[in-house]
Amino acid sequence: MAPMIRLAFAAMAALHWASAGASAQTNHDVKIEIKYHELLEQVRPVAKGFGRNHDLEITLHDGNQVTERREWSRPDGQTLGQAESEGAFGSAVASGRMTASWRVTGRNTLIRYLEGLQQVETLRINVSGSSCTASVTQTLKPGFHEYKRVVKGEAHFFSSIQSTVDSCTIE
Repeated sequence: MAPMIRLAFAAMAALHWASAGASAQTNHDVKIEIKYHELLEQVRPVAKGFGRNHDLEITLHDGNQVTERREWSRPDGQTLGQAESEGAFGSAVASGRMTASWRVTGRNTLIRYLEGLQQVETLRINVSGSSCTASVTQTLKPGFHEYKRVVKGEAHFFSSIQSTVDSCTIE
């Protein structure tokens, strides 16, 4: 089987397993909502520790398409930014200042890689029936010792970013 046909089949299988437990929707889209928070240890330009909240809405649709909407905020609820990406499973698409790519790995698992210049954020979603669990990890690329994020045009560097998933739901 050609790689693109296998990928399309895997994406449709992912849509099937996710929709098997999801509530019926007229267009058979499947929405996965994930909320998680991060604890960041910034080392420069100013050394400080702080938190960030993340809300993700992931929609599986049209057989092999994924749309992801991300919003991040301070712990007090003040929105700091948002990004959206849409593409087919297996393709790399721009998502803010990063590149997102989705993969189906196994019968009940989706993985999204969000790649920056120095690090990769990995979101792993596992589905069982009508429920899901998720994990988010940050990994430095070889040769880098700090995580980098650009805020309002200024580079900020971090010694660690720890993520904890608060909820994962399927509609």
